[in-house]
Amino acid sequence: MFTSATLKLTAWYLMIVMIISLGFSGLLYITSLGEVSERFKNTETRLNETYPQFSSLDFDKFRELQVKEASEKLTTLLIYINLIILGIGGAASYLWARQTLRPIEEAHELQSRFTSDASHELRTPLAVMKTEIECILRDKTASKADYKETLTSQLEEVNRLTTLSNLLLKIARLETEELTWGSVDIVNTTRRAVQSFSIDQQKTIKVNQSAKKIILTRANSESITELIIILIDNALKYKSLNTNIEVTLKRAKGHIYCIVSNYGKGIKNEDISHIFQRFYQADKSRNKSINKGYGLGLSLAYEIVQLHHGEIFVKSVKNGKTSFIIKFS
Repeated sequence: MFTSATLKLTAWYLMIVMIISLGFSGLLYITSLGEVSERFKNTETRLNETYPQFSSLDFDKFRELQVKEASEKLTTLLIYINLIILGIGGAASYLWARQTLRPIEEAHELQSRFTSDASHELRTPLAVMKTEIECILRDKTASKADYKETLTSQLEEVNRLTTLSNLLLKIARLETEELTWGSVDIVNTTRRAVQSFSIDQQKTIKVNQSAKKIILTRANSESITELIIILIDNALKYKSLNTNIEVTLKRAKGHIYCIVSNYGKGIKNEDISHIFQRFYQADKSRNKSINKGYGLGLSLAYEIVQLHHGEIFVKSVKNGKTSFIIKFS
């Protein structure tokens, strides 16, 4: 689709270039021949005034011959120039068309991939629900306990679908809605984020701060809270047993840092560059039904950081410490 669009846009660009080139060539041709003819007339007039004996000579034929010769040379020159412009303009127009359409193509590919992945993620729990319901309806000997077990499983799948749809809505809203900006104390925001977890989980989250207040001068409070919740939740999911989550807040060299770390199996180097992509999951073998997500949380975190003109990067050691580092200017 985009190949055809690129060629069409190239043709339009080239047509515009050639219209300008041919128009300029025509103007140059008319002006140049008019100037040549005018100069011959002026020369003839001066000769007749200075040397009256030449007045009997026929300058018209000589002038027409010279103008014709100049016309042929100028036409040839302009044809060559326009052919060169055609070649260079064609290549430049193609590159310009590619550059113009590249962001649209990338956005289209991203949207197509996102739609495909979202459809797949939605289809999986729906398929599980359909299969379990069909099985329990066919089982004539099913007891009340069997029905209860099936309904419990269905509720888990419904909760998974709700979580997925909420994440998709958050991403869509983040991309389309206008946020409210103001000063945000990242220390208090982190404390509130930690309180959203269970009591047992809170006991494993250790917050270290370099000051009582660390102010982000231009931020959206809800988004920053969501960002910290996502990173803490991700750290809790993949930490080793009997280890803590560390959240470090500090100001250094004119920047504000929020670092969320855990200790676990780590992230492979080849996965680090992809983990912020939507629906990407580093460990494909992990069972989502246990405690894992959809690969949307980190993508949402990345979008939030970008909206705040910050940076987010990862440092990970195999079977050791993994840190998600956010840097705000």
